[in-house]
Amino acid sequence: SGHCLLLPDEQTVLISNLSEGMDLYRIRHCHPYRRFKYTADTSDNLPVQVAFLHDGRAVACGSMDGNVTVWDVANEDQIQVLPHDVRPPLLTVVQAYQYRDFTLLATGTSHSSENTYIRIWRSDTSRSAFSLSTDS
Repeated sequence: SGHCLLLPDEQTVLISNLSEGMDLYRIRHCHPYRRFKYTADTSDNLPVQVAFLHDGRAVACGSMDGNVTVWDVANEDQIQVLPHDVRPPLLTVVQAYQYRDFTLLATGTSHSSENTYIRIWRSDTSRSAFSLSTDS
């Protein structure tokens, strides 16, 4: 399997499924109760990192096309695609940090030392609508 992350409630696990996106499981259940599918090329079958955002109301996943996709957990809708406009396609990693009224999401791509960069995205968690933005 791919990268996984335990939600702070210690009852939910998010797993990169290596084939089409991410699956959300409740502890002690064998089948996912939510599926988040992306359209990126998965032929290399490499694990990508996953993250919970907004107290677990949203999830994010890196991809082999260099982008990060964010989904709403409640309805499995894709909320936003965070672009990394670097070619050739690169593995994108993600790490989230939530503090009081905002969430920070660090995304990074790496292909070679010349094509490595990190982008920091910020979202206001007090808003009902979820949107990440960056200054770069």
